[in-house]
Amino acid sequence: MSVHSEVLGLDLRLIAGELRFYNPRTGKKLLNYKETEQARQQAEQAQLNAIPRLLEMGLSIEQVATALSLPVEEVRQNLTT
Repeated sequence: MSVHSEVLGLDLRLIAGELRFYNPRTGKKLLNYKETEQARQQAEQAQLNAIPRLLEMGLSIEQVATALSLPVEEVRQNLTT
C-alpha cells in the first residue's frame, strides 16, 4: 500500500518498518542517504580505477582528466598512490 504526497510529488510506502519514497511515474524506489552515499563512493572508486586502464590504452594524463572530468592534478596524484 502506498500514499501519494502531492507536496513531494512522491509515493510513500512503509517497507519492513522503513518509510521509503517512490517515483509515482516509474514506480522506482528513491535511494536513501546511505544508499546514495554508497553509490557515490562506488562511482568515485570506478572513476579512479579507470585512470590506469586509460593510461595503458595510450591516453595522456590530460586526456584522462578530460574523459573523467577530473582535474589533471587529481589524475597525477592517483598515479602515485
